[in-house]
Amino acid sequence: MDDVKPGFAREWLQDFAEMGRVEAEEEARTWGNPAALTRVLLAGGDYPSDVRALEAKLRELQADSCVEIMRRAAAKSYPSSERGDKGAPLTRCARWGSGIEALDVVTGGFYGNTILGGEAGVAKSILALGSSLLAAKAGFRVIYANCELMDGEIMRRVGGFLQAADDPCLSRWEFHNFYEECTFQGFANDVSEYVHFDDERVLVVVDSLNSFIRKQGGRDYFHHVDELVGWTETCVRKSAGKLCFLLISELNKGGGIKGETGEYVCALSVRMKHADKNPDAIDISTEKGREGGGYRSYGRYRINHKRCILEPIFGTIPAEEVAPVSDARDPGAWDEI
Repeated sequence: MDDVKPGFAREWLQDFAEMGRVEAEEEARTWGNPAALTRVLLAGGDYPSDVRALEAKLRELQADSCVEIMRRAAAKSYPSSERGDKGAPLTRCARWGSGIEALDVVTGGFYGNTILGGEAGVAKSILALGSSLLAAKAGFRVIYANCELMDGEIMRRVGGFLQAADDPCLSRWEFHNFYEECTFQGFANDVSEYVHFDDERVLVVVDSLNSFIRKQGGRDYFHHVDELVGWTETCVRKSAGKLCFLLISELNKGGGIKGETGEYVCALSVRMKHADKNPDAIDISTEKGREGGGYRSYGRYRINHKRCILEPIFGTIPAEEVAPVSDARDPGAWDEI
């Protein structure tokens, strides 16, 4: 902002006070991140008390935006309980393509906070990365939280999936690397920096949940899992399904999602396993689905490393033979919330 000067914040506080509520909310949505604005104004010499007051006013007016919901949920600033709205319209979580056609026919795609669990080497990251790019193509703002891969490998897979280095969807897709001693609050703040205040659909991918928890240090693994998964649940509910998450997880010794909280809390649970007697084949199934899916097998797949996709192989149920559940729709049709 080139016109920053002392008194800027006070002038805008007065302007907001003279606006009607609807006009003020519309204006506030054009301002972007209040924290970033605060840094600019303070660096420009504006009065700290006025700057903080303007930041608080913008947060109040932007309360229903995806980025503000993420911030408040991470800070645990929502009340522990509140009266329900009897007049609330029926809404469903935004959908995005999974990369598995048969699954998309049944569920409408991945949705809400989806957890993708699998054994080592079953291409969880390949499926998640491709799915995140399908979300970007569908208009989502996508932030891929990378805890394992190097930048070059990420972009090699992106190029293999898109088959084009300049695909327009990349303007809505970003990845952010997380390293040792990453805190949950720092993670939430970093991710929210990528979200625009006019974004209507947002997807955050965590690859992987287990690597992210390990980087936080300490020994209370399950507490960290509960904290992250609980944050995603609050974000989904408070945003009426506009904020979505894809969590990548390993399996425990019993074959379930490691930590178990994710499988119980998340809206959709997807499992990937090496096929019996065929280590090059991967079986994919859903274990639970709040808005469609339930337990269902989608057959057997193999990895196409060049294209960075999973391809159906002999014995896989064709998509046209999978009976969709009654409330599922084509993932590209889930534009309205």
